[in-house]
Amino acid sequence: MNRFGIELGRLMENQLSDILFSEHSNREHIHLYRADNYWVAFERSAFHLCHIYAKSVINAMKVFRVSLPIVVASVEDREMPFAVGGMECVKRTFAERIYKTGKPVNGKSFKEWHYQNTIVFQDAGYRRS
Repeated sequence: MNRFGIELGRLMENQLSDILFSEHSNREHIHLYRADNYWVAFERSAFHLCHIYAKSVINAMKVFRVSLPIVVASVEDREMPFAVGGMECVKRTFAERIYKTGKPVNGKSFKEWHYQNTIVFQDAGYRRS
C-alpha cells in the first residue's frame, strides 16, 4: 500500500466518526484533510469539491461500522490553488482546511450524486437511502 493509502486509512480509523457527524450537518463548507500529498473530502464536502473542481478524484467505499457506503474526493496538494480558487478559508492548519463555498448543498442533488457514486454497492445488497 502506498503512503497516501496508509495515511488515509489512519485518518479514517482515528477521525471518521467525527468527520461523518460533521458532514451530516455540513451545508456550505468544504472540509479537507491532508493525507500524504493529497487533500481529501468526505460526503457533502466531497460533493462541493467535485462540483467546483472537475479534476477531483472520486472514490466510494464501504467502511466497517458505517451502515452506508461513503464517498471521498481527493485533490493533489499542488492542485489546491486551482481547486479552491478565491474561496474564503475559515480554518487552515497543516492537517486540515475548511473553505466556505457560499452555496448551500441542495439535498436532492447531493442524494442523487451520492447514489450515482455508490451504485456499485447496490448489487452487493446495500440499499438506496
